[in-house]
Amino acid sequence: MTVLDWFMRHHADSAEALVISLNRDTWCTQDPKRIGQSPFPFWRFSTSHLEYLGGLVSVSSLEQAGRRLGIIRNTKAQSAADGYWDYEPFYAGKMADPRRLEDLYTRGSDQSGNLNATYPAADLLGQKLQALPADLSVVLVFPPVFTAKQPQPSTPRYAAEQACRKRFSDLALQRPNTAIVDWWLDRPGMTGPELFIDQIHYRHPVARVLEEEIATALQTLRGNAPAVRPVHEVSSEGASRTR
Repeated sequence: MTVLDWFMRHHADSAEALVISLNRDTWCTQDPKRIGQSPFPFWRFSTSHLEYLGGLVSVSSLEQAGRRLGIIRNTKAQSAADGYWDYEPFYAGKMADPRRLEDLYTRGSDQSGNLNATYPAADLLGQKLQALPADLSVVLVFPPVFTAKQPQPSTPRYAAEQACRKRFSDLALQRPNTAIVDWWLDRPGMTGPELFIDQIHYRHPVARVLEEEIATALQTLRGNAPAVRPVHEVSSEGASRTR
């Protein structure tokens, strides 16, 4: 939401589309202030010049400036100039770890989850969506997870996740020019262990199909959907072929 506010402040007149990924572990929680496991640099998106300047003089900012200027050796993974970060090379060691499959197939408890049917993140997102320009296309994406992360049917966690899924789907129905790309459940041919790094990080073949579905959703919203949808085949090695 912080990034969305910053983006619209700077691109309200030029933005044509928004794609928002809704990770169930974060967006379906009943804690309205949950911000994830890693510290988030809110100062970078602040409307306060004082807060922004305060963040600039932090140790991490100075280290980053040193890496950018070549003063400090850069040992961290870098994104491309357009912001794209291919994390497959970064996780190459994990893919080779013999314990990866054991972790991949480990199931969590199906007796837990947000059972109160209150989703403050959805409430906030609904307010943000209604405030956006009507001609701005929005795609809400339910990203894929590995099959072992899916709860078993007829369990409390399954019911809780499906209720959350419906809540966000309803948001898309309530706003014109909004679509859902729904990968909440397993997709046939997209469940192999070779297609996932871990339970939430998927590899290139899955990402390419998801990317094309997002593009198709945007084209449909704009009234120029492709006449024929591509068919994807995924081999056991994880290679993807389109025909």
